Amino acid sequence: MTFLLRHIRTIVLLTSGVIALFVFPAQSHQTFSFLALIYLYLSLLPSPLYSVSPEFPFRGLFIKARRSIGVSAFMFAGLHGYFSFINVIGGLPGLRLLDQAYAMKMSLGTFAFIILLFMASTSFDKAVAFLGPTRWKNLHRFVYLAGILIIFHVYLIGPHFTNRFSPQSIIFIIALAILFSLEAIRFKKYLSSRPR
Repeated sequence: MTFLLRHIRTIVLLTSGVIALFVFPAQSHQTFSFLALIYLYLSLLPSPLYSVSPEFPFRGLFIKARRSIGVSAFMFAGLHGYFSFINVIGGLPGLRLLDQAYAMKMSLGTFAFIILLFMASTSFDKAVAFLGPTRWKNLHRFVYLAGILIIFHVYLIGPHFTNRFSPQSIIFIIALAILFSLEAIRFKKYLSSRPR
């Protein structure tokens, strides 16, 4: 367990790199989008989960891995964006052919990606030391804004989510319901712990 705690961030990043190498030859922007969603979800889960259930197993490991999980989400989101831009839109010439509605849907994902870029670039111990814990935490709270933008982006543009009763949609809705429920319980606990 000590070895895992010491090296969990490296293990997560290496595992993500291997997964990316396996998916890369297919250049599947949809697979990269699913991976980005899964990793982003996993990076958001530890705080509400362990606030609501402190006894849930692997607390130290999961919380320590969270930064590298977030960096992996950024990497998969970048690969998704790149292959979508090249293979779906058609690169720079294709941008001129986009209608306004599609461009708006795409811009939600782009803005979320920019937020993830800032977060990934400050997800290292030196950045935490440079910014200080309070400023670093405040910056990384923007992940919630990125998450909301991504939810809209996925539902407006994702081909697997046009059918609200597809397996992907149902899993996505259940996962969101669990995350939002945990966050609501955590927020309620926070309010009740504050002096009136």
